[in-house]
Amino acid sequence: MSKEENQAFQQAPWRVQIQIIGKFLVGLVVAALVAGIYLNVTAQTASAAIETEGLGYKRDTLQRQIATLRTEIGQITSAREMKKRAEELGFFQAGDENNHYVVINGYSGKQTEITAPPITQIELPESILKPAYTQSLWEWLYEGMVDIQMNKNGGNR
Repeated sequence: MSKEENQAFQQAPWRVQIQIIGKFLVGLVVAALVAGIYLNVTAQTASAAIETEGLGYKRDTLQRQIATLRTEIGQITSAREMKKRAEELGFFQAGDENNHYVVINGYSGKQTEITAPPITQIELPESILKPAYTQSLWEWLYEGMVDIQMNKNGGNR
């Protein structure tokens, strides 16, 4: 190829500059989009954190209110307060002279119900464990040591 043919395929300098500027602007737009998305996510995260903190304060306030109300209920239903309110309503503590018992012929009172069989009627099962499982670890180790000792001594105890 000659120099003249090579020049025919080259672009004009102003076109190269426009392409560079276009690529720069596309890169700038992409960077701006990424920054915008980043700022949006960051703002949402901050907003969620502030809302969570506010809900935590609200939860703490409600827990204090619940504790206060439970304390008030405890004070209102205390024995001293209940007795005072009962006396204000005209109630009084009943004594022996105020108790009246009604006798009902044929009623022998509340009967107790025996639900468990007597101990003499209970049949205890034999051990459900196999004899091999009734030996402790220490007994097993001791027997193993005795067997080793016997093997060393030629079977003599």
